Amino acid sequence: MPQKPQSPATKIHSYIKGIPTERIAVSLLFLLNGYTLGNWAPKIPFFLVRMNISESIMGILILILGFGGLLVLPVTGYAIAKIGSQKPTRLFA
Repeated sequence: MPQKPQSPATKIHSYIKGIPTERIAVSLLFLLNGYTLGNWAPKIPFFLVRMNISESIMGILILILGFGGLLVLPVTGYAIAKIGSQKPTRLFA
């Protein structure tokens, strides 16, 4: 007898069941971070006008945001190596 085709929801559910919960959590954090920054970046011109910030100051603020990420990466790597990924992920989330 031919098998009944699975619905897309059933396929997705069976696929997700095989993925570790930790991986799903980290993936969702990356998704949330990308969504937040993706929605913030187009609004920069409105922030400039509303907060009366010059373009050079906003450029410096964006540069500092990048440097902050670079500074936190080694600290996070060290913390993950010492105590695992759960606590640093929760702390930095």
